[in-house]
Amino acid sequence: MAILADTVERNILDLLRSQGWTGRIAENNLYAEYIVVEAQKGDLTKKVALLYSASTDAGHLRALAETVDAVHTNEHSFGVRRYDLATGRSMTSVNDFGTTLVGWNKQMAPQVQGRPIRRRPTKQRRLVAEDPYAAVWTRLEQFSSVNVASKLIAQRIREAGKEPVADTVTAKAEGLAFSVRNAVDYLRSTPQESLTKRIISAYYGCMSLASAEMLAAPAGPASLDDLESFTKNGHGLFTLNTTPGDFGALGVGVLASGFFMHYANFLGADTSTFPGDRAKSPEQVAARPLRTFCTLGDLLAAVPEVGDLVASATGAKLRWVAPIPAPRTQMSGFSAMNVQGSSYLWLLDRSGQITPEDIVQEGWPIAELARVDASDPEFVRTGLGRGGGIYRCRVDHPDASYYSDVVPIHRSAFMDGTALILPPLLGLNTYRSLAFVTLYALSIAARYMPNTWRRVEGGDQDHNLAVVKTLLSVYERHLPQEFLEEIIDERISAVQPGSLY
Repeated sequence: MAILADTVERNILDLLRSQGWTGRIAENNLYAEYIVVEAQKGDLTKKVALLYSASTDAGHLRALAETVDAVHTNEHSFGVRRYDLATGRSMTSVNDFGTTLVGWNKQMAPQVQGRPIRRRPTKQRRLVAEDPYAAVWTRLEQFSSVNVASKLIAQRIREAGKEPVADTVTAKAEGLAFSVRNAVDYLRSTPQESLTKRIISAYYGCMSLASAEMLAAPAGPASLDDLESFTKNGHGLFTLNTTPGDFGALGVGVLASGFFMHYANFLGADTSTFPGDRAKSPEQVAARPLRTFCTLGDLLAAVPEVGDLVASATGAKLRWVAPIPAPRTQMSGFSAMNVQGSSYLWLLDRSGQITPEDIVQEGWPIAELARVDASDPEFVRTGLGRGGGIYRCRVDHPDASYYSDVVPIHRSAFMDGTALILPPLLGLNTYRSLAFVTLYALSIAARYMPNTWRRVEGGDQDHNLAVVKTLLSVYERHLPQEFLEEIIDERISAVQPGSLY
């Protein structure tokens, strides 16, 4: 019984507390060698019995079956056949109590159906080179050849279950090759170039890579003529200088026409609320649908790689959280990837300003969202507490093995860990679409707002300069790799020789 009591404390009561339940030992049966724990959360009360042995007499098992909701055994390997014959119910090891508890949690907070996210490539390619950046560009530049582009497009059409048509393959390949050449011309800049030129080159390079991504996809546009029809109505974005001289207050809005709207549609974003006209005053902005207009400051705060710089420069509310598997071994990490199709995560909010409503409105399959006390011993032991806030949640993924398959996880070589971005605009459902709009706003500021841009480069707005420079370095390194993944439909790992990951 002492062994059972210790197991109950470590494997049942501890786990119940971590999930917001209260638990107590309701019965100690020395004769039959079992302990019954009563658990309560809200209006729900459950009982679980822990047996010392699966060989407990069938009469005791029948009696337990009438009074408890689950039965586990302290043995790690046992035959469940006798118990099945005795009660018609199954029995598992105490190590599986996490699965039982997830089921109880889902009775309190039913499974959530999230918005579909864009499927990530499943195939993987590892690039090993002294200069990983150059290795990525080599693979990207090869598609400036129409011959190589044709082979890729034909292969992707076959993988989509269709037979390639020669004229279609040729038209798409010519467009892909042209778009990649454009991207190379724009993005292969040098650090010695002026900041303004780098920004403009990065924006048009990003647009060229977005064009290449669409042309490479079997369901994308059929030729450069189709892409040209997208841009006849402009870039699909506009800016509004609501506070002259304030760099971060530059407003950016989306439109129901032009290139970006078509690109957002291609990425699976909901563009039904995109307005058809530009806002020309703050009053018109206020009347627009939610999340169709934001500020440049909002866009910069949604880039995890510059989060610390944004926080130091402006103290703005960072628009991303860092997902980390919760520490309970039975319900986190790799063992939690398939606990009744759910995983438990901590969401670290470095700014401490993100609200539950901010997270819920993203439509992710998240339940049991609750703020965690930063003084929680389990959290303190991780060493992750560096200010800010922390949430705990359950991510449901019944049809996927990993939680990262149902929420848009962002990774890059410039980050320690991963991030979930809370985009300020509805159309920014991928990191590269966020970059597209951010670079558009920066290019407008650099070209057409000389008073504001002068103050950024050496005036009262110069606290933004380090943010912009670092952002460009990140985009110039990361965007080619992210677009390459989408063009070839493979995940890319670009590392130096000897790297473990």
